[in-house]
Amino acid sequence: MRICVINNVLDEKSSRLAMQAMLEECVRGLLDEATQVEVRGLAHAPSHLEAGVEYYRDSFFQLLATVEIVRSIVRAAADGFDAVVVNCFDDYGVEPARSVVPIPVIGIGAASLSFAAQIGRRVGLIVPNLPGQVDYATRQIQDLGLAQSLLPRGIRVDAMPFAEAWVEAMADQAAAIRRFAPLARALAEDGADSVVFGCGGFSLVCGAQRFNQVQATAGTVPVVIPINVALMQAEMLARLRRSGLDVSARTRGSFLHSPATTRMLLEKFGIGT
Repeated sequence: MRICVINNVLDEKSSRLAMQAMLEECVRGLLDEATQVEVRGLAHAPSHLEAGVEYYRDSFFQLLATVEIVRSIVRAAADGFDAVVVNCFDDYGVEPARSVVPIPVIGIGAASLSFAAQIGRRVGLIVPNLPGQVDYATRQIQDLGLAQSLLPRGIRVDAMPFAEAWVEAMADQAAAIRRFAPLARALAEDGADSVVFGCGGFSLVCGAQRFNQVQATAGTVPVVIPINVALMQAEMLARLRRSGLDVSARTRGSFLHSPATTRMLLEKFGIGT
C-alpha cells in the first residue's frame, strides 16, 4: 500500500527530504510494514520560510492553495497511490478532491480533532503563531460540530512566530518540543483530556520526537499527533476500499465525476492534470 502525504508548501528538495525523514520516523512501528509513505509538496506555492506568512489566513491565498492541493491529489491518484493525506491542519482541498479521485483523501485537522473528541470529553489545541489563527481554529472546530468538546479558553498559541519557529525546528527539533510541552501541560491542568497540535509541519516534528503525552497533576494526558491519526485512518480506509466498501466520505450534493468530466473541468479552468 502507498500513501501520499501532501504538504501545503512549495516542493523544495531540502524541505521535502527533511519532512520525509520526519515522516518515516513518525510511522515507524505505527503502520503496516508493507505500507509506504511519500511526502510531496506543491508545484506552485510559497515556501515555509517565506516572509509575510500571514497570507495563510487570507481567503484569496486559501483559494489558490486549494486549487493547487487538488491538482496534487489528482496527480497522486494517477501515480497509483492508495490514499492521500493533506498535511495542513486547515484541510485545504480535501472535500473538493473527493469529487475527482476515487481513493480516500484525509485531512489531518478533521481526523485528529474528531479522534481527540472520542478519547475524552474536553479537547485542548495548540496552534502556530500566525495572525488570525485562533479565530480560524475556533471556526474550524465549530464547523466540525465539536464546539462542545473544546475546553473553555482551550486554544493556546506558540510564543514564537511561525517562520522563526520553523527555522529553529529544522535546526533543533527538540527546541520546539521544549516550548510546546508547557502549553500542553497547562491545557491538561485546566482540564483537557487530550491535547492536539494544530499544524501540519509541527505535527511531523511532534511525531518524530515522540511527543505523544504530557504529565499533569491528575495523571498522563495524551498529545494527539495529527499526521499519525490521519495516516492510520488513511491506511484503514484504503483497506476497506480494497474490500469493496465505498469510503469516499463525500458530502451530500457531491459525487465522483467521471474521468472524462474531470479532465474537461480541469482543462476548462486551465488547471490541467
